[in-house]
Amino acid sequence: MINPSHKNVPQILLVLAVLWLGQSEAQQLEPRRWGHLPVGAQFLSIGYVHTDGEIFFDPVQRIEDAEMELNSLVTRYNYSFDLGGRSARIGADLPYVNGHWQGVLNNEFRSLDRRDFADPRFRFSVLLHGAP
Repeated sequence: MINPSHKNVPQILLVLAVLWLGQSEAQQLEPRRWGHLPVGAQFLSIGYVHTDGEIFFDPVQRIEDAEMELNSLVTRYNYSFDLGGRSARIGADLPYVNGHWQGVLNNEFRSLDRRDFADPRFRFSVLLHGAP
């Protein structure tokens, strides 16, 4: 019979995560993302990002002088809790994006405006090394 040990928990969680996930992404670089949070802490935050610039296409596509302007508003919720004696957290992001694109397509000026909610993002993380 296998004797479960707390030393094997990180390896078991890693194997389960690899088997469970259908796709993987690169790690996001966020300051203090892996910092310890007090158990039971809840955070609600709102962020705003403005982006504008020129877009360069392959000349074969016959798109010239393309420009874009995006305004993004993100609402984020995080909750920290105890999971097996370790600090864990769940989080959800809900972005709303307002965008304007313009340029010359086949020698004719075109513009496009879009605004709507972007894809939400949900996260689950456990601090395996460091403060309990």
